[in-house]
Amino acid sequence: MASRIDLSAYDDKPLYNTRAVVHATGIPASTLRAWERRYHILNPRRTSKAYRLYSERDIATIRWLHQQLESGLTISQASALLTAQLGSKLPAAPGRPAPMPGLAAPADLPTLVQRLYHAFLSFNEQEAEAITSLALAYYAVDSVCLDLLAETETEIGNGWHRGEVPVSAEHFGSNFVRNKLVALLQMQPASMGGPLVLVACAPDEQHELGALLVALFLRWSGFRIVYLGQNVPVDDLLDTIRNLQPAVVCMSAMTEITAHRLAEFSQQLARLAHPPIFAFGGGAYNRMPELRDEVLGHFIGETARAVPTVASLLLHHSK
Repeated sequence: MASRIDLSAYDDKPLYNTRAVVHATGIPASTLRAWERRYHILNPRRTSKAYRLYSERDIATIRWLHQQLESGLTISQASALLTAQLGSKLPAAPGRPAPMPGLAAPADLPTLVQRLYHAFLSFNEQEAEAITSLALAYYAVDSVCLDLLAETETEIGNGWHRGEVPVSAEHFGSNFVRNKLVALLQMQPASMGGPLVLVACAPDEQHELGALLVALFLRWSGFRIVYLGQNVPVDDLLDTIRNLQPAVVCMSAMTEITAHRLAEFSQQLARLAHPPIFAFGGGAYNRMPELRDEVLGHFIGETARAVPTVASLLLHHSK
């Protein structure tokens, strides 16, 4: 029997461009357009430039439809079932939704970084949301993650170190960025068949941004991810690695102190009976490349974009 769907728990605000939805659902853009055109079961909003924008409710609908197809239904059967379950007819014709009001042509990403920076300084969550939504509408989701969210967090962190930004504003901005990245990570379905990668911060590392980006880019590339984040005691982390036997352990250090702690951990990891491949990265190794030589492992590159390729190569050469 087909499962029921309850869309009331999902936000209907249009935020995600087509590429983000393809990442999140695994459904090709051509299929999404066909479902919209032929079966009228999707009705994304359009920007002033006619780009499609999808909501979390749309993504939940797409995932439900995919589940019905995997259970043996045809798309026409699934769309009819969806209509019946929602209790009302979907639009008879796709038409062209009106452009979202106020969504003008976007600024470039460096300009949006400055706008988001000032939104964080003023604790203006509504403005920060609007800037992020605008970026997601016009730019690839990986660029939004790295070139807007991560870049702005770096800028506001640097401002705090210079004494120009209060710690409260730095925390506000960091929490906003973390919540966005966690939402994207949770929105991407977990892979059932890819190699298992455990991702965590270095011992005593409080900055989670690098590890979150690594987990997100790996999951987008089809790896199975166990994400542990920060503040995992070393003994617990080693026990988890022994129990799960991941193919790769990937860890991030942002400061010189935690980079030294990570080097110590890499030696403990190497003494396990069946050590996994160990990969590492983070801001500390970008600023001080000499720290890489202390670690018994493989440097994964200076940005998260390189991580999936490096992980695939490591796995290939380990066979």
